[in-house]
Amino acid sequence: MKKQNKKLILFDIDGTLIRHFGPEETINIGWYRFTHALNTVFHINVVPDPKPNYHGSVDRAILFDIAKGYGVTKEQFDEKWDEVKSAVIEYAHTKETKQIYEAIPEAVKLLHLVRKSPSTYQVGILTGNVQKMAEWKLVHVGIDLSWFSLFVTSDDFEDRISLAKSVFTKIENETDIYIIGDAVGDIQCAHAIGATSIIATTGRHKKDELLAEKPTLLIDSLMDERVLQLLELKT
Repeated sequence: MKKQNKKLILFDIDGTLIRHFGPEETINIGWYRFTHALNTVFHINVVPDPKPNYHGSVDRAILFDIAKGYGVTKEQFDEKWDEVKSAVIEYAHTKETKQIYEAIPEAVKLLHLVRKSPSTYQVGILTGNVQKMAEWKLVHVGIDLSWFSLFVTSDDFEDRISLAKSVFTKIENETDIYIIGDAVGDIQCAHAIGATSIIATTGRHKKDELLAEKPTLLIDSLMDERVLQLLELKT
């Protein structure tokens, strides 16, 4: 009998497991975390400007892109990176006391089904957030961190493809990988590492944009029957 490969399911966070919830002015709260951090560490008065499209980028790349516009060199940024990360998390813990995100119900249902499946599934997170921010967001919406055995985050990476490829240092060979996300970047990651991509239209991208990247499966809800069939899950 042929040995069955292990299966790793990697969930994205923003737009996949969680979505914005609360006052309209908090939609771009990430900008305020970032500008607070850069002001704290580099003493530069960054004007929050949510116009640039960083959707799908990783936190480290976004923060440096903003900082370099104010004269911060790559060497200076890398040297202070741990301090920048700490300041981002500090803002979330001290300023964001009201609920600004909520879990996406269908995504949480799928997560529970995967966790209860008799199949050999390992469940992890693949996100452009730094790890402490990823953990804060999940806890914020009531998702238990113990549900995930693996976190692939942007702490050490400046682009999403390198981030995705780093998963091979964390898993055994002959593992089938599934990426569950909502963005063009999630599909590109899947292509880069030979993974199956399950993409929900719950994020900011339009269907046409997502289809152009050729995901394995594009659905409106992660509880779509096709998702359950692909992952061999039963409700």
